[in-house]
Amino acid sequence: MMIFNRTIKQQSTKIGLQEWMVKNLDVIAFRNGDKIRQVHDEREWRNAKDPVWCYVWEGHPEFGKFYNYLAIRDKRGLAPEGWRIPSLNDWETLYKTIGGTGIDLYKLTTKLNWPRIYTGFTNITYFYALPLGTCTASGVKTDFSFMASFWASTSGNTCASFHFWAAPPKPHAVFDDDQDCGKGMPVRCIRN
Repeated sequence: MMIFNRTIKQQSTKIGLQEWMVKNLDVIAFRNGDKIRQVHDEREWRNAKDPVWCYVWEGHPEFGKFYNYLAIRDKRGLAPEGWRIPSLNDWETLYKTIGGTGIDLYKLTTKLNWPRIYTGFTNITYFYALPLGTCTASGVKTDFSFMASFWASTSGNTCASFHFWAAPPKPHAVFDDDQDCGKGMPVRCIRN
């Protein structure tokens, strides 16, 4: 059973020289006010040719949203004013700032929602990463409670992401610059 921590009151956290949102992005419109289409099932996600979002768990908005990469790349701007979608370099800087080893990833999350056998979470950064997994290009949701994933911005035609697994004995991070653009993942913003 997933538990959601509704007590997060702060908006951002400073980690090294970077300032990050402490919650995943939760918007239904671009910065200019244009709505982003919500999809409700695997078929809709699979057939989407436009920017879309879906709930991580349909009917449970408290767990947040997955966005497809068309929403990330859209010129109307997904991130709120003063924020942006982090690049892979931003994610790598965060990783190095917290220590640069797999076990250091525990500094980015609490024990909430990870399997009980995982221990050592400190969340001393107040980043509050949740293991929400991803939505595959075919619309199937996977790795829930095992992997925290986030989109990264790119300047080219590829799609990028940052993932981490907290599984002992070897928690590890993956910086992926050749991600399937049809997937859905949460977005965590960084201050401009």
